[in-house]
Amino acid sequence: MPNGLGINLERKEKVYGFQEDKARGIGLAAEKEKRLAELTEESAYAVQMVQNTIDNLQAVNSDIQTTMDEIDTYMQRLNDTRSSLSTTHDKNEKIMQNFAKLLCVD
Repeated sequence: MPNGLGINLERKEKVYGFQEDKARGIGLAAEKEKRLAELTEESAYAVQMVQNTIDNLQAVNSDIQTTMDEIDTYMQRLNDTRSSLSTTHDKNEKIMQNFAKLLCVD
C-alpha cells in the first residue's frame, strides 16, 4: 500500500526481508565453509595418523623379517655343523671298530 510519500511499504518489507534472508544465508554459508575447513583439516590429520601407523608397522615387519632371516642363517649354520659332527662321529666309530678288530686278531 502506498503511503503519503508514494512508497509502497509492502514492497519495501519484501525487499528488506529478502535482504535479511540473503544476509543470514551468506552468514550461514560462511559458517558452513569454516566448518568444512575444520573438518577437512581433521580428516587430513586422521589420514596422516593412519599413514604413520602403516609406516610404523612396515618398519616393525621389516625388523621382524630381518630377525627371522638371521635365525634362518644361524639354523642353517647349526644344521651344517651338526651334519659335520655326525659325519665325523660316524668316521670315528668305523676307525674304532677297525682298531678293535686289529686288537682281537688271534
